[in-house]
Amino acid sequence: MAGTTVVDSFALVINHITADQRDALSRRLNSLAPGLNAAEIALIRAQAESALLEHAHLKLNRLLLLELHAAVRSGTITATDNAEQFAQFVQLATHPDFSAHLDQRYPALRPRFQQMLAAQCNAVEELATRIVADRDDFPALLGRPAGQLVSVSLGKGDLHSQGRTVARLVFEGGPLMYKPRSLRIDATLDAFLGAVFGDVPDRVGVARGIDRA
Repeated sequence: MAGTTVVDSFALVINHITADQRDALSRRLNSLAPGLNAAEIALIRAQAESALLEHAHLKLNRLLLLELHAAVRSGTITATDNAEQFAQFVQLATHPDFSAHLDQRYPALRPRFQQMLAAQCNAVEELATRIVADRDDFPALLGRPAGQLVSVSLGKGDLHSQGRTVARLVFEGGPLMYKPRSLRIDATLDAFLGAVFGDVPDRVGVARGIDRA
């Protein structure tokens, strides 16, 4: 019962546990129209949900597996067939009473988990808001009009600073990297290197960026 197939199947439970946060994020992203069109919002929402569910799996899979075995051993789950046992556990874990059970057994779990989800949702909303606010400046980086957002890749690096992470954004005009930190030090370094080496073509380079402090 501890095989990959069973662990992957916890998706039904994790989808249930994260549903409220994902729905709230969807509403918040929809509020950014018309700065983002419907296709762009759908793209960001899909990638955000994938990242949220991935991190939720990492946090909860072992605990849910432990709870599955505990429910079998305690007789809460009565089936003898593995597949039927798992089906019963999914019903158990998606019932409202299961949240109270987790709160009693692991008092710190849900507050910390919800805080993690909220931070990730806030970080995605912040990214989407920055796309809207900075869109007019993207041609200076791309050398052409940015056009529509066609691809988003979240989670390129560890989560830090309240759920933020590096993201790769691909527009019709080309790709951009989003870094959730000030790029002032990068700009300062590039200016220093330019002052020392001038326009020597093979000098150490720093990628062009827009610093938003």
